[in-house]
Formats: sequence, structure tokens, C-alpha cells
Amino acid sequence: MALTVIRIRQIMILIYADTQSLNPRPARRKKAMKRLISSLLLCGLLISPAICFGNNIDALLSSLIIGTWEEGYLPYGTVTFKADGTYEAKMFETRDQQKLLLSLAGTWTIKESELQSLLTASSSSKAPVGETFIDTIVQINRTELVLIGADDEQYSKYRVTPESKE
Repeated sequence: MALTVIRIRQIMILIYADTQSLNPRPARRKKAMKRLISSLLLCGLLISPAICFGNNIDALLSSLIIGTWEEGYLPYGTVTFKADGTYEAKMFETRDQQKLLLSLAGTWTIKESELQSLLTASSSSKAPVGETFIDTIVQINRTELVLIGADDEQYSKYRVTPESKE
């Protein structure tokens, strides 16, 4: 988006410079104005889809993230993102899920490719209710979710499927 805006500004500067160098005859001014108006309309057509496309990306990411994802081995954690915009996360001592260490719940949204999670329930004082976590989505597909956390570290979660629960 920012690259598109910069490119559009460069085009407008070139067009403006071109109109300034023209001979001040009315016919040439009229032609220059037509080019300027046409260019501005074209710029508007280029910007509008970029803005709309950004919203579509967030909607696509939101649909892809729904489901249960797992991370780690010792400790082992799962998070389930639901279609209603809520999530539940649990951390266990080991992958066998016998000893629960932490339980969290909250709401989630995706805006500008950032996963924003608001904590509404917590089993630990180390994760205070009301805290918001923001992770940047780097990649998501049917099996892997790659994020960059607040500490600028990249990490992955893997979709839990019926086969992976065994």
C-alpha cells in the first residue's frame, strides 16, 4: 500500500512538472489538464482496490485461522480460535496433556495482518485479564501458522488434526 502511494506521488510530480514546462498556449494547457485529470482518475482506481484488498486479506486470514493449533513439546500448548471471535488457550506440562499449567480465554480479531488477542479470563496472575497481545501473521496455510510476537521473535503453531491428536 505504501509503495503504491509513493509510486502515485512520483507519477503526479512528473505530470505536474510536464504541465509546467508546456508553452502557455491554451490548447496545450487544455491537453495538459486532460492528462492531469486522467492521471488522477487512474490513481484513484489504483488506490481503491488496494484498500479493499487489505480488508479481503484480513477476512481470508480470519477464516484460515479458525481451528485448534499446537505449539511446543515441553511445555505443550494449544489454542483454539473460534468463528465467533473468541479463543481458548491451554498449556500443559507435556504433550500427553495430563497436567494443566495455564488456561486462558479471550477474544481475537485480525486487522492489517495482525492477530490481536484480548485476554478475558486467566488461571494465572502472570497473565492479567484485560491485556492485549498483538502478533504479526507472517504466513498461514492449512497446517502451519507463522507469527512474529511482541518480542520480535518468529514462532510457529501447527494445526491440530484428528491424526495429530493420536
